[in-house]
Amino acid sequence: MSSDGLLFVFALQEFFTEDLWSTLPCSWQPVLKDLSYPQIADLLLDATHGDRRYPSVWPLSLLAFLCHVVSMPEEFCVNHSQSSLLGHIFRKHVKPKKQHEIRKLGVLVKDICEQTECSRVVDGHLTRFMSFGLGLSVTAIEADHNLVSMKCSSQLPTSQSSPCHVAGWVNPNASWEDFLNPQAEDFVLTGLHACGDLSTTLLRHFVKCPHVRGITSVACCYMKITTRENPFGYPMSSWVRGLPGHPLSYKAREGACHAIEDYVRRLREDSQLLRTHCYRAMLEAFIRNVRPDLRRAGIQTIKKAHLLPFAEYARLGLVRVGLPAMLPLDAERMETMLDQQVRVVVYFSLSMLLAPVVETLVLLDRMIYLQENGDTVTPRHWF
Repeated sequence: MSSDGLLFVFALQEFFTEDLWSTLPCSWQPVLKDLSYPQIADLLLDATHGDRRYPSVWPLSLLAFLCHVVSMPEEFCVNHSQSSLLGHIFRKHVKPKKQHEIRKLGVLVKDICEQTECSRVVDGHLTRFMSFGLGLSVTAIEADHNLVSMKCSSQLPTSQSSPCHVAGWVNPNASWEDFLNPQAEDFVLTGLHACGDLSTTLLRHFVKCPHVRGITSVACCYMKITTRENPFGYPMSSWVRGLPGHPLSYKAREGACHAIEDYVRRLREDSQLLRTHCYRAMLEAFIRNVRPDLRRAGIQTIKKAHLLPFAEYARLGLVRVGLPAMLPLDAERMETMLDQQVRVVVYFSLSMLLAPVVETLVLLDRMIYLQENGDTVTPRHWF
């Protein structure tokens, strides 16, 4: 991780302002700079691709890097679509990807309930399927009062297994006694897409609260984890905290959330959407020319940016950061940067290769935290 740390120091939009291409090993640059998008997909990102035809002799250091990163635990490479195994009532208002997740995790929670002899579940996302589909007693916690009202109004007709919807915020600094009535019954705690510190807070409640019999945690949004104040979202374990070079930058944690398989598909399709990486990096360079203090300015998505000439994209973006739309743009410099579009995509692809490494470190830290607190990783808890 530390040897490849530069891939995580800067945001991709700083490709030109920080000359990120020059941070790659000199021996890598000549063999990577002229790859086609499908070649980037086949030779860099897809370890399972069989017909590997290298356009030139690649340096051993690059080949070793690729072998090392693909040896890490792989993500699921199948992008599951709508789950026909869920009844229509459980698919209603649910995106296809989450339908698959709800079914898989719901069945897993049911198994944990049977193993722990506990039929009560505290959850946020799986409510409908676990209540009406699996017959579990579910309490759903949601921070937004409006969403709770919407859930209650759209719920199925009241039955014995109807879920209980509660508006509340799970405070990372609060004790389990603040979270739960001490006289409460035992339950299984589950979180699908528990964002940022919510996933780590649930783990702490699992460790400290005697009423939590089991837990499932599918975390997301690692970039929102607290890393600089107690209680830490990362690192949670004393062991990882003692490792040299263990800190993870915002860029590293944000990168761990990307789905490599979706990006591979775009590369193989030679998608024009890839142009927006270069556009944003170019815009950053022109912004810094007049406002050196304005770094990584937040620019909301520009609709169909990939279909626009860069000059038009720049006009729309400049206005959003308070700069004049007609700011002069050096045409020659603009053309030089556009010619480096492949390099921008290659750099981003290399950083994506390390995404599973970062996620593995975050998840191992959580497992070690459980072990340090007298628990072993058993079928009672899944990540």
